[in-house]
Amino acid sequence: MRIGKPTAIFLSVIFFIELLLLFFLLLFFWEGLGDFLIEYRFIFQIVLWVGGAYLSKKFYNYIYDDVKIKEGRHAVAVYSSTSDKGRKVVVGLVTLVFIVFIVYASIMIFSSNNIDTDNEVSINHFNNQNISFNYSNNWSIESNNSTDIVLVDSYGRYIYISIDKTDGYTLDMLYNLYRSSWEEDENISIINSTNIKINNIPAIVSYLNISYNETVNMSEEMLNIVSFLNIKPNETKHTNSYKIIMTKEDKYYLISYYYTGDAINEKEFKIFINSFKV
Repeated sequence: MRIGKPTAIFLSVIFFIELLLLFFLLLFFWEGLGDFLIEYRFIFQIVLWVGGAYLSKKFYNYIYDDVKIKEGRHAVAVYSSTSDKGRKVVVGLVTLVFIVFIVYASIMIFSSNNIDTDNEVSINHFNNQNISFNYSNNWSIESNNSTDIVLVDSYGRYIYISIDKTDGYTLDMLYNLYRSSWEEDENISIINSTNIKINNIPAIVSYLNISYNETVNMSEEMLNIVSFLNIKPNETKHTNSYKIIMTKEDKYYLISYYYTGDAINEKEFKIFINSFKV
């Protein structure tokens, strides 16, 4: 079994990564180990990196054993196959573990990025005499009264429709009032605002980024891991929001669509907006 130097280096890096994964699995499942390691985390971090590098170097030497000898003035590479069978087994195991990890990680990433599938969406219709719209069966109506309507889905996205009297304010005046309040809030960033029409009614849509502090609930094992890596579980998160303001006669409507990260679900939001009527 002949392994070239670039391949040996690549496999050694993979071996080092697998050592780190093995350590974190041990940290996760070994009760009490995490508290001990956290107390001396800096020492163990050095030991982990240095020890991992040392073992990876040993692994490299084992799978790549070209020996150069001098024959006169010229160096001649001699390949030894004394432990060829063992080398095949070790390389095969390292490669297999790497493939399993890549497949598992790919499945997890694919699942998280495909919350919204391309399956045919069943459509429900809502009508309360003042407002009507279509919405996907993935959503449910949690509130329905004369001043607000709330729709939510199982992924934490929600649409909030607020209804109030204009009291003589025009669309631009109402938008400027809301924009002023957004600008005064240090947690809100206005990305852009655009004039649009919804069923031939003028409207203004604004895209906002809202930051907030979130306390993440973790198991003791996960807390041990993030503490060992000097990661703070409680951090600032961000929510994205579309705010749409429109008026008709003596009423104005504020439609707020909230979602986190990339989980916008444009398909279902368009179903809602394109069918919205007042």
